[in-house]
Amino acid sequence: MAVEGAAARPMHCIAVTIALIPALSSWVLNTINTTLQAAGTSLGELYAQGNNTDGHTIQTFTDQRFYLEGVISLSQGFVVSSIVICAMCMFLFDKLFITAAIWAIVGALLSMVGLIHAYEIDEVHGVVSVYGVAAAPKFGAMYLATAAMLVLASLTSDEDIAKQDIQLPLRPFMQWIYARAGGETRSQYRSFIAIKSEEDDYQGPADGLPPSTGALGSRNPPSTTSLSNEPLLAAAQQSA
Repeated sequence: MAVEGAAARPMHCIAVTIALIPALSSWVLNTINTTLQAAGTSLGELYAQGNNTDGHTIQTFTDQRFYLEGVISLSQGFVVSSIVICAMCMFLFDKLFITAAIWAIVGALLSMVGLIHAYEIDEVHGVVSVYGVAAAPKFGAMYLATAAMLVLASLTSDEDIAKQDIQLPLRPFMQWIYARAGGETRSQYRSFIAIKSEEDDYQGPADGLPPSTGALGSRNPPSTTSLSNEPLLAAAQQSA
């Protein structure tokens, strides 16, 4: 199933690869800390020594074209940030710009409260996470700017894609509401989902094959058997 999904939407593989960058940054940071500990020092000690000599440890790495600040920022909360980046890229590649913009706003909120990208360097503990208001304002502004550009890009979308893009973020909430409804409402929702899934999969008969064939590559039209007529028949019998 994973192979079939990758073949159907290869751009999603690229989105997953991009989302691995924060995890890679975390590995690089752990490698740096391990190397410094083997040398008898730590990143916190180097940072303190740099400040005492009117220098800056991060600037020293930057002068050597190793951007330590970016590595540390991406490594903080890398599991959550990878999910956000992956979702943004997947919806962007599918041209669902509004949904991608919503994920960008989520990334901005997480950055501003310090769940991702926020850090400070302590002399004793080295790199530590920082939580609070405007914990990582640069990343928050970047995510918001990305969301704004995605909203502008949505103005150029096709009408059908735009409708799907607006409905998609609301679907989980509708599922949550209907899932807690009882009896007939829940049954109607499940029947609607079954028929909608068949309609989405149906794209007409394959070339040279009639709609009723069961050969490989054919697409049968959606059936209406998933809708139960028993409530309607019972009501008709009672009225008679």
